[in-house]
Amino acid sequence: MGIRYYAYPIPAEDYLRAVADPCPFHGADPLMDAWGPDSSRPEMLYLDKCWQELQALLGPWSVQPARAAYQLVEGQVTHVETGWIPYERALSPDQVKDVASDLATVNDADVVRLLAGYPVRNQPDTEHRYVAHYLAAAQNFTARLAGDGRGLVYLIG
Repeated sequence: MGIRYYAYPIPAEDYLRAVADPCPFHGADPLMDAWGPDSSRPEMLYLDKCWQELQALLGPWSVQPARAAYQLVEGQVTHVETGWIPYERALSPDQVKDVASDLATVNDADVVRLLAGYPVRNQPDTEHRYVAHYLAAAQNFTARLAGDGRGLVYLIG
Protein backbone atom coordinates (compact mmCIF):
# COMPACT_ATOMS: atom_id res chain seq x y z
CA MET A 1 0.00 0.00 0.00
CA GLY A 2 2.82 2.38 0.75
CA ILE A 3 3.42 5.26 3.08
CA ARG A 4 0.71 7.92 3.13
CA TYR A 5 -0.03 11.22 4.87
CA TYR A 6 -3.01 12.09 7.10
CA ALA A 7 -3.68 15.22 9.19
CA TYR A 8 -6.47 15.92 11.65
CA PRO A 9 -7.50 19.19 13.33
CA ILE A 10 -7.11 19.66 17.07
CA PRO A 11 -8.53 22.35 19.35
CA ALA A 12 -5.94 24.87 20.56
CA GLU A 13 -6.35 23.65 24.13
CA ASP A 14 -5.29 20.11 23.14
CA TYR A 15 -2.01 21.13 21.53
CA LEU A 16 0.30 20.31 24.47
CA ARG A 17 -1.34 16.92 24.97
CA ALA A 18 -1.00 16.24 21.23
CA VAL A 19 2.71 17.12 21.32
CA ALA A 20 3.22 14.57 24.09
CA ASP A 21 1.15 11.90 22.31
CA PRO A 22 -0.36 12.63 18.87
CA CYS A 23 -1.86 9.15 18.46
CA PRO A 24 -5.19 9.75 20.28
CA PHE A 25 -5.87 12.74 18.04
CA HIS A 26 -5.90 10.91 14.72
CA GLY A 27 -8.18 8.17 13.56
CA ALA A 28 -7.62 4.54 14.47
CA ASP A 29 -7.75 3.69 10.76
CA PRO A 30 -6.63 6.79 8.84
CA LEU A 31 -6.82 5.10 5.45
CA MET A 32 -10.48 4.22 6.05
CA ASP A 33 -11.03 7.81 7.22
CA ALA A 34 -9.65 8.98 3.86
CA TRP A 35 -11.19 6.35 1.61
CA GLY A 36 -14.41 5.56 3.46
CA PRO A 37 -17.88 6.79 2.53
CA ASP A 38 -18.17 10.57 2.34
CA SER A 39 -20.84 10.56 5.03
CA SER A 40 -18.53 8.99 7.61
CA ARG A 41 -15.27 10.80 6.82
CA PRO A 42 -13.92 12.96 9.62
CA GLU A 43 -12.49 16.39 8.96
CA MET A 44 -8.97 15.66 7.79
CA LEU A 45 -6.31 16.31 5.19
CA TYR A 46 -5.28 13.31 3.15
CA LEU A 47 -2.23 13.80 0.94
CA ASP A 48 -1.90 10.20 -0.25
CA LYS A 49 1.73 9.71 -1.28
CA CYS A 50 2.05 13.30 -2.50
CA TRP A 51 3.64 14.33 0.80
CA GLN A 52 6.94 13.43 -0.85
CA GLU A 53 6.45 15.91 -3.68
CA LEU A 54 5.27 18.54 -1.21
CA GLN A 55 8.40 17.95 0.87
CA ALA A 56 10.49 18.57 -2.25
CA LEU A 57 8.44 21.66 -3.10
CA LEU A 58 8.54 23.21 0.38
CA GLY A 59 11.68 21.77 1.92
CA PRO A 60 15.21 23.06 2.01
CA TRP A 61 17.29 23.20 -1.16
CA SER A 62 21.00 23.68 -1.45
CA VAL A 63 20.58 27.45 -1.73
CA GLN A 64 17.25 27.96 0.02
CA PRO A 65 16.08 27.16 3.56
CA ALA A 66 12.83 25.31 4.13
CA ARG A 67 9.67 27.35 3.79
CA ALA A 68 7.36 27.81 6.79
CA ALA A 69 4.87 25.51 5.06
CA TYR A 70 7.40 22.67 5.21
CA GLN A 71 6.31 22.15 8.84
CA LEU A 72 3.15 20.54 7.44
CA VAL A 73 4.99 17.67 5.72
CA GLU A 74 8.32 17.48 7.51
CA GLY A 75 9.46 14.05 8.68
CA GLN A 76 10.11 10.50 7.60
CA VAL A 77 9.01 7.11 8.80
CA THR A 78 11.56 4.95 10.58
CA HIS A 79 12.16 1.76 8.61
CA VAL A 80 12.43 -1.43 10.65
CA GLU A 81 12.77 -5.08 9.73
CA THR A 82 9.01 -5.66 9.68
CA GLY A 83 7.93 -2.42 7.96
CA TRP A 84 8.07 1.10 9.37
CA ILE A 85 7.24 3.19 12.40
CA PRO A 86 5.04 6.16 11.45
CA TYR A 87 6.18 9.74 11.92
CA GLU A 88 3.72 11.77 13.99
CA ARG A 89 3.75 15.45 14.85
CA ALA A 90 1.50 18.15 16.25
CA LEU A 91 1.42 21.76 15.05
CA SER A 92 0.18 24.59 17.24
CA PRO A 93 -2.45 27.06 16.04
CA ASP A 94 0.35 29.61 15.49
CA GLN A 95 2.33 27.11 13.42
CA VAL A 96 -0.79 26.31 11.38
CA LYS A 97 -1.27 30.04 10.72
CA ASP A 98 2.34 30.29 9.52
CA VAL A 99 1.89 27.22 7.32
CA ALA A 100 -1.40 28.52 5.88
CA SER A 101 0.06 31.96 5.14
CA ASP A 102 3.06 30.47 3.39
CA LEU A 103 1.05 27.84 1.49
CA ALA A 104 -1.19 30.60 0.16
CA THR A 105 1.83 31.96 -1.72
CA VAL A 106 2.65 28.66 -3.44
CA ASN A 107 1.29 28.65 -6.97
CA ASP A 108 1.13 26.60 -10.13
CA ALA A 109 4.46 27.97 -11.40
CA ASP A 110 6.11 26.53 -8.27
CA VAL A 111 4.61 23.12 -9.06
CA VAL A 112 5.83 23.33 -12.67
CA ARG A 113 9.36 24.19 -11.46
CA LEU A 114 9.31 21.28 -9.02
CA LEU A 115 8.21 18.76 -11.61
CA ALA A 116 10.78 19.95 -14.14
CA GLY A 117 13.52 18.55 -11.90
CA TYR A 118 11.66 15.79 -10.08
CA PRO A 119 11.52 12.09 -11.01
CA VAL A 120 7.98 11.83 -12.34
CA ARG A 121 6.07 8.57 -11.76
CA ASN A 122 3.31 9.23 -14.30
CA GLN A 123 2.79 11.27 -17.44
CA PRO A 124 3.85 14.87 -16.73
CA ASP A 125 0.30 16.20 -17.12
CA THR A 126 -1.06 13.56 -14.75
CA GLU A 127 1.70 14.24 -12.23
CA HIS A 128 1.01 17.98 -12.40
CA ARG A 129 -2.71 17.46 -11.69
CA TYR A 130 -1.83 15.09 -8.81
CA VAL A 131 0.48 17.57 -7.07
CA ALA A 132 -1.77 20.57 -7.78
CA HIS A 133 -4.78 18.71 -6.37
CA TYR A 134 -3.10 17.87 -3.07
CA LEU A 135 -1.45 21.29 -2.79
CA ALA A 136 -4.90 22.90 -3.10
CA ALA A 137 -6.28 20.51 -0.49
CA ALA A 138 -3.46 21.46 1.90
CA GLN A 139 -4.01 25.16 1.23
CA ASN A 140 -7.75 24.89 1.92
CA PHE A 141 -7.36 22.71 5.02
CA THR A 142 -4.72 24.87 6.69
CA ALA A 143 -6.54 28.11 5.82
CA ARG A 144 -9.71 26.75 7.44
CA LEU A 145 -7.87 25.63 10.58
CA ALA A 146 -5.94 28.90 10.81
CA GLY A 147 -9.20 30.83 10.54
CA ASP A 148 -10.67 28.77 13.37
CA GLY A 149 -7.57 29.04 15.56
CA ARG A 150 -6.97 25.29 15.55
CA GLY A 151 -3.82 23.22 15.43
CA LEU A 152 -3.35 19.83 13.85
CA VAL A 153 -1.71 16.46 14.22
CA TYR A 154 -0.30 14.59 11.27
CA LEU A 155 0.83 11.10 10.58
CA ILE A 156 3.14 9.89 7.84
CA GLY A 157 2.75 6.14 7.88
